Amino acid sequence: FVDKVYEDMKARPKMALSYEILGKEFMDRFYKDLEDKDKFIKVYDITTIGHEFGHILWVDEESESKMNKSGMFKNVEEFKATTGGLMAFFENEDESLKEAILDDTIKRAVGLIAWMEVDEVLPYYIEGLIHLTGLFESGVLSFNGKSLEYDYSKYNKLKEWYKKTYLHLAEVYVKKADAKEFLDKFVYKDKNFYPLDEKVDEFVRYYYQRYKEIGDKIYKN
Repeated sequence: FVDKVYEDMKARPKMALSYEILGKEFMDRFYKDLEDKDKFIKVYDITTIGHEFGHILWVDEESESKMNKSGMFKNVEEFKATTGGLMAFFENEDESLKEAILDDTIKRAVGLIAWMEVDEVLPYYIEGLIHLTGLFESGVLSFNGKSLEYDYSKYNKLKEWYKKTYLHLAEVYVKKADAKEFLDKFVYKDKNFYPLDEKVDEFVRYYYQRYKEIGDKIYKN
């Protein structure tokens, strides 16, 4: 299956929006890493397979029914799953993969903004907002009004943010508290869901506007 995912990823067209928002240097590095299939498989194992294993943690047969009083359980579960995979990596880091894992997390979180108005995948969109909150709060990401800027020297600060946030989320699961208790720290509902962090909110709204304007445009060198 991973072979199919890899070939599908390589076959996808390069999109103008990704180059505009994430930057040419970021995207060139992404495509360079994509040529290394072994590296791709290692990252896939941590992020995607790690995500699936992450679903198993902290739940029993009563968790969803008790945590879903506000109808928000699914909207925390996807973040819980992905972060479970990241936590496993943080506890046993491979230095050669740190940048690629960070790149993958950023690229996925940004891309999920495009699903803002698609109710069927709302849990993934909200997951992306929470990841972006951590990336901005730690200083790994900032927004200059037109594109993202990066400071990967803040990696350890981001790692601590994830650990603190995941521990809090695990406590919510163990208590079987309403999932909204966790979400209310990160998002609010207007017409759609938006991040509470003002800088992230500005970026999300800008990205979504640009997605509506040029989301179908192919990148031209």
